[in-house]
Amino acid sequence: MQAGTFVLNDGRGPYTLADPERVIQASRRAKVELYIDRDHETQFAPKGSHIKAAGWIKEMEAREDGIWARIEWTATAREQIMAREYRYISPVFIYDQDTTNILRITHASLTNDPAMELTAVASNNRNHNQKEKTEMLKDKMIELLELPKDASDEAVATAASERLAENDLSELQTALDKKDGSVSELAAAASSLREKANTSTPTDPDPSKFVPIAAHKEVVDRVAVLEETSRTEKAKLAVASAIKDGKIAPGQRKWAMQYASSNIDEFNKYVEATPKIFGSESAASKQPGKADNGLSAEQLAVCSQLGLSEDVFKPAENADQ
Repeated sequence: MQAGTFVLNDGRGPYTLADPERVIQASRRAKVELYIDRDHETQFAPKGSHIKAAGWIKEMEAREDGIWARIEWTATAREQIMAREYRYISPVFIYDQDTTNILRITHASLTNDPAMELTAVASNNRNHNQKEKTEMLKDKMIELLELPKDASDEAVATAASERLAENDLSELQTALDKKDGSVSELAAAASSLREKANTSTPTDPDPSKFVPIAAHKEVVDRVAVLEETSRTEKAKLAVASAIKDGKIAPGQRKWAMQYASSNIDEFNKYVEATPKIFGSESAASKQPGKADNGLSAEQLAVCSQLGLSEDVFKPAENADQ
């Protein structure tokens, strides 16, 4: 509210703010804070209407140019002000009709059409905006540092210093250095730091317990080669043993190696279940390439692999005789 005598834009007045400090003292209530509504709802709404506060006047200060107030805005009003949906404050006061002197302030209202020529709440006035930003940032820091809502500037500074000693606050410092940064940017930086503090490990990992990725990959590759070599050697031994025991023909070596290399256990089960069909003691006295039953080694191998009776080849053999 401006000091001195003034007339409102709608013609009302004149009114005189002769003693700002006296008006402040008269406006204070012992336990109830003065409130801020919107668009003078208190005057124009029907009696008994519920008026939602946009903010609360925490303190008033008498200056050379009039009365200034520090206001604690609600979350909704703060967003509206930052979005420039509301820009001005219009005080509501009681005055002496004989002297026109202002006696006390009852409350104030957020509006876009004030009757007085007052500084805009969301104006580009550097000092005004900086004070608003400082107060809003302090409220956010109090919340993030988990301090009482009425914590003093010194308490906030001490808590922030302690947090600085525990965590890397470079992000917050960068945000604070941006003099034109918004409160939302500062709050976002502070929130980010809090999240990191809650999820970070207490100490850095011990480098002696870890190896470089390249070295780890080299070890893995070597193990893979050794495992492949081991599988191949086991397959060679198993196939050679099966041929020696007459379980498979030498001509089946390639197939047997593929089978044994892919699954040595299954190959061994197959060999164990296969009867000895090659290399009998009387093979030299038999017709070359024929077994006791007149079948060739290849025919016996087919019967063994497919689980067929040896009789399937006998008609074909008799037809040749």
